[in-house]
Amino acid sequence: MEMAMDITQQTRAEEELISAYDLLEAKVKERTAALANVNEELGRSNQALNDFTAIASHDLGEPLRKIATFGNFLKESVNNLSEKEVESLDRMQNAAERMQQLLDDLLSYSKVQLHVKPFAATNVEDEVEDVLLDLEVRMAETGGKVEILKLPTIDADRSQMSQLFLNLIGNALKFHR
Repeated sequence: MEMAMDITQQTRAEEELISAYDLLEAKVKERTAALANVNEELGRSNQALNDFTAIASHDLGEPLRKIATFGNFLKESVNNLSEKEVESLDRMQNAAERMQQLLDDLLSYSKVQLHVKPFAATNVEDEVEDVLLDLEVRMAETGGKVEILKLPTIDADRSQMSQLFLNLIGNALKFHR
């Protein structure tokens, strides 16, 4: 008794499968190399951005320090300042301090870190009030009005909450009718 079986089709299918596997392996290696190159370029770009942010933060911080110093000098050296003039100097110095804090927050935000900044109890109402102080001139120019209802204290990143309300209220004032 003799038996014969034609395995030509099975052999071809196996060869095609091996060929497809080899082609897939080559594409995976090619894509892996391309991703490695992109990651390396992204790392260089992030480093350049961090360097720029640090330099810009330092260079912008210097005029703010001078504003605060000259404000102190004026308050201490001029004897007959009116209450309104003292208040204006205080507001100028507070605005410079908030700007310095924004620069510091920008610098912190620009640094890609493995550890996320932990949330802390943040009084949202206080953040909105600080933002309104920053936007006071723009509000006066546009006739804008903001009513603050009771806002909670939440666990959040204070600087991001401040930036959120600065953007929201600032855009409302900018794009009003």
